[in-house]
Amino acid sequence: MKKEELSETENKIMEDIKIFTQKLDNAYKIRYGTSEIEFRKYILTDSDFIYLFFFMYIQSKFYKHDSEEDIKINRKISEQLQNIIFEMYIIFEFDIFDESNLFKEVSENEYEMLYNLNKTQNLILKTRILWEKVMNFSYLIIERKELEASKSKKKKFKRWCEQKNINFFDSAINKLEAFDSAFRTGEVHEYSKLKKYFIMDENQNINLYCLDLLFKFSNETILNIFAYICEKETNYKMWQKLPDNISEELKEFTRIPEWVTKYSKDNDIDINQDGVVIKNF
Repeated sequence: MKKEELSETENKIMEDIKIFTQKLDNAYKIRYGTSEIEFRKYILTDSDFIYLFFFMYIQSKFYKHDSEEDIKINRKISEQLQNIIFEMYIIFEFDIFDESNLFKEVSENEYEMLYNLNKTQNLILKTRILWEKVMNFSYLIIERKELEASKSKKKKFKRWCEQKNINFFDSAINKLEAFDSAFRTGEVHEYSKLKKYFIMDENQNINLYCLDLLFKFSNETILNIFAYICEKETNYKMWQKLPDNISEELKEFTRIPEWVTKYSKDNDIDINQDGVVIKNF
């Protein structure tokens, strides 16, 4: 399918994507000049990726454009993908790569600790906001209807994956459950662990777990969604080594999957030294 073969509605959606990506391009140029930033590929803000994703979706069996409702859903799918990328940009640019140094391991005084804990709390909540959007988008693009739940969308999404035999979300969902139990639930609904860290002068590098979930999306999940709608093998996998000295409820983040052990052995990779494994089988 060529661009001139797109319908008026489809061309309008592609034009909206173009406007969105141009605005992101402008933001990059203001911040960094014309130099290409390495982490850009991790947050999927390259306009070619967004165009390609939607263009391939138009040609997939999941795409429909027969009714006004279909047109509304297609616009929602485009909007939700843009919302995810928008959230990724904000997180990476203003929470992770903040010049005030979010990753400072040891705070020198109480005010500095409060400042860093505030940034960490923002990152916890924004990471979960991002994954809520990922679940909404994934369900919508495949089912062409909204993911709705009276209580937990995550539980409904997990059941849906099991029913559809979609297994490429398994690792991410397991990590989300551990993440919620360790951090998000306390900050939103119960007692803040960050306050405990402040009182006890503890420095917990929670940012690493947020980063793991962000990279899980950009290096694994979105690529598998892409492959799924194109009816290709969903074999993108991503794993990175995290510190072992963490609580029991976060063991899902340090567990070494069987495929990592096999892949590192077959390719003579020392995962204790090299740390990150990203593989498309």
